[in-house]
Amino acid sequence: MELPTYAFQRERLWLDAGVVSGDVAGLGQVAVEHELLGAGVGVAGAGGVLFTGRIARSSHPWLADHAVSGVVLLPGAAFVELVVRAGDEVGCGRVEELMLAAPLVVPARGAVRVQVVVGAVEDGGRRSVGVYSGSGEGEGVQGSWVCHATGYVAPESDADPRSRSQFGQSELLSGVWPPAGAVGVDLDGLYEGLAAQGYEYGPLFQGVRRVWRGGGEVFAEVGLPEGVSVEGFGLHPALLDAALQAAGFGSFVPEEGGGGVRLPFAWSGVSLFASGASSLRVRLWPVGDDGFGVELADAAGLPVARVDSLVTREISAEQLNAASGTSARTESLFRVDWTPTAHAPLTESPSCVLLGIGSELAGAFGKNTPVASDPAAIVTDRTGRVPEWVLVDVDAWASAPSETQAMPTAVRSITARALALIQQWLSDDRWASSRLVWVTRGAIGVQAGESVPGLASSALWGLVRAAQSEHPDRFALLDLPPADGLGDAADAMSDPMDRVLAALAVGASQLAVRDGELLSPRLAPAHAPTAEALDETGGQEFGKAVTGTVLVTGGTGGLGAVVARHLVAEHGARRLLLTSRRGLDTPGAAELVAELGELGARVDVVACDVSDRSALRDLLAGVADEAPLTAVVHAAGVLDDGVVETMSPDRLDAVMRPKTDAAWYLHELTAERELDAFVLFSSAAGTLDGAGQANYAAANVFLDALAQHRRGQGLPALSLAWGLWSERTGMVAALEGSDLDRIGRSGVRPLATAEGLALFDAAAALGEPVVLPVRLDLAALRSRPQDQVPDIVRKLLGGPARRTAAATSAENDRAALIRRLAELAPADRDRLLLDLVRGQVAAVLGYAGPEAIEPERGFQELGVDSLGAVQIRNRLGVATGLRPPTTLVFDYPTPAAVAGYFKEHLAPTDEEATADLMREIVRLEAAVAAAAVSPGDAGLAPAADRLRALAARLSQGGAGRPEREDEADIDAVTADELFDILDGELSAD
Repeated sequence: MELPTYAFQRERLWLDAGVVSGDVAGLGQVAVEHELLGAGVGVAGAGGVLFTGRIARSSHPWLADHAVSGVVLLPGAAFVELVVRAGDEVGCGRVEELMLAAPLVVPARGAVRVQVVVGAVEDGGRRSVGVYSGSGEGEGVQGSWVCHATGYVAPESDADPRSRSQFGQSELLSGVWPPAGAVGVDLDGLYEGLAAQGYEYGPLFQGVRRVWRGGGEVFAEVGLPEGVSVEGFGLHPALLDAALQAAGFGSFVPEEGGGGVRLPFAWSGVSLFASGASSLRVRLWPVGDDGFGVELADAAGLPVARVDSLVTREISAEQLNAASGTSARTESLFRVDWTPTAHAPLTESPSCVLLGIGSELAGAFGKNTPVASDPAAIVTDRTGRVPEWVLVDVDAWASAPSETQAMPTAVRSITARALALIQQWLSDDRWASSRLVWVTRGAIGVQAGESVPGLASSALWGLVRAAQSEHPDRFALLDLPPADGLGDAADAMSDPMDRVLAALAVGASQLAVRDGELLSPRLAPAHAPTAEALDETGGQEFGKAVTGTVLVTGGTGGLGAVVARHLVAEHGARRLLLTSRRGLDTPGAAELVAELGELGARVDVVACDVSDRSALRDLLAGVADEAPLTAVVHAAGVLDDGVVETMSPDRLDAVMRPKTDAAWYLHELTAERELDAFVLFSSAAGTLDGAGQANYAAANVFLDALAQHRRGQGLPALSLAWGLWSERTGMVAALEGSDLDRIGRSGVRPLATAEGLALFDAAAALGEPVVLPVRLDLAALRSRPQDQVPDIVRKLLGGPARRTAAATSAENDRAALIRRLAELAPADRDRLLLDLVRGQVAAVLGYAGPEAIEPERGFQELGVDSLGAVQIRNRLGVATGLRPPTTLVFDYPTPAAVAGYFKEHLAPTDEEATADLMREIVRLEAAVAAAAVSPGDAGLAPAADRLRALAARLSQGGAGRPEREDEADIDAVTADELFDILDGELSAD
């Protein structure tokens, strides 16, 4: 198997989906046959023409291959393509000039409306032109529009595009290629280098094939990938973009000076002479001090296009931030809504056991519900079956913390004990068909403004959510109102508890009961509230002028350093207190201090373990009175990833202390201070998919609950449950390429630094205690099997969960698989199971298909880690309807060995197959005897032939070949079908 030539090798598969214009004539418009424009219409009384289009990643998936610093932009070449096409429609095919004013961000979801407005004829026949985008759909006729480009188009003045005056020098026309004296350029690492600069080109835009330099000019060959259609374009934007990329090999493109990227800015004299090109010869030469000209020809040297001059402009992260701000605010900010849960009434009472001696809930799930201290003490029924539901009353089972017990100690004690029970539960096969339900009280914030009195149990929610991701259908979570809200009347709780069990029975995995209503968490877009709502919720905002001292924990590296720069550069912070374990000894810390100092900030860096209450108290006491502490950003944290079976109390402690302990101490020690902002850097792993990060998920859910708790007490708080950042520093630096690929396949894309900072600002103004800034790939989520889509995102995907149907389907699939295996010859049976295993392994590892997985190659050699092993096991469990052991991949270390496991548990043995066959023969003999027809009857001939063929095949061990064409499908004939054939033949007489 060859190693890939690139660090990341991606393959995109899509259907061509251009603009669907429909019957625009029926709407009073004229159809425009173009990929980016759908229709045009003359503007009465003005003499101009309006062209409209709709751009989306769903209809134009190739645009996703053009990203700059993590933001998908419409290429500058596409603006030229739009204007050239609009100009052609009005007889003005030459673009005299086109100035790009602002980038056009192509959102991950939804569409952008595009207008190209061509003005009336002016002197010389030229017309003004402008390109605009509208902010999505569903905003009515007017909407809001942003101007992205303005310029002029004019009629072509030279009828001979091959003339030297119009097409420049003769290198492309001479037939000598490459030009004499030109020296080839090594292109190794070209696109990796561009990616490091922020030009994140996908396969379609990686079109530079060869480059030469000579005489101060650059020559190149560029092309589109094989099979890419150029229909609907004058010149495909990806092809023109590739030609412009070659300019980087010349000395006429200014070097970046401010750490930004260069994008096309001012085009002059653009002419298109031929359409339909899929490859080009390119010549580029310097024009003026900071521009260059471009000539494009086909493989025969005939003119395709010319650009007299193109000037590029450097664009900073802040400018990209401004361009993507609207998109970021509407697409990548989410909140958790607890919504009423539909359920069907129970048809029969399920069997339950309650863990927690002395639990107040003993009667709530049924007056005869048995109570036990731990699973080992649970007694099976008379048939030896274990209960369907084992409910853990966390308060009674784990001994709720006393008033005097330190919160961090209580949190880690409950979480460690929960981890032990999870591991015990998973290690005992007798619980494979049961579900463990964790019952907490007031451990999470569900309703606006409510505090979290059960805060000590909140981290357990993150731990169990991670276990749910790794082991579907084994665990559930239920949060009841606080203990003082339960009352002492179990009867008052019986109806909600019946509904709880009914919801659990149809697959609900996370529930809360409030005011007698059953609620489930669903992710929803977070929209900016009204001013009145902000007043009510105590919303916070850093604003443009931060006063006093801002404390940033973990502030010398990773996201802490990124935010520190942002607070100084964008919010005017002038006093920063940055902490980390190593202080100024942290690599890059001294440079960061110097950089911030040049921006006008005074920065103190202190080595401090913020999980040490005494050290943190001393740190805060040292804040100068003339610049009191006004804001806290808690960004400290560490990672120690692993599946839940490999976790230990020590690994929990190592990850939770910098998060949970420090956050609580910051809460305690600043409670009497007048803070403007208290921001906690949490993680979406605690809410969405914490597989392989049980300890990290637990720590971050505590931060989310603490923010809700503070808001309930009238204190400022915001927990940002971040998705993945593209910033490869700090904790993210430990992630390998396989980790990033897996995260991407799960539906989470990295946030560019500029986008993340835009979300930081936007979230601070929302008034929500917990916000999830996450760049979700809904297409990737929709492509996942139904059983593998988290319930919490289903509302975003636009479809209801149908767990009951999915479960029935799985049972049917298993039965169908068993029947199919029984009907196959042994070799075909082995092949089917091996292909099934290889397919699921390929899906987990991101391979193109099962053929890429070598059957005898070890899983470890294939790149399967412990989390990948869990995912393979889960996918195979869904595909087969079995519950394979959690150690499947380790006990059976190759795909072939795993296929052998499923053969053992699904395929019939030789003895079983022989017994089944003998039973079918007895049935067949009875059917023949019952027919009572003459043995010499000619109508029996076809049936007799089939029986002889079956007998011959049986005597040859299944290798017999049918003698006639109409017997070709004999292998696929089932016993019932054979009876039908025989009955038909016998009854024909």
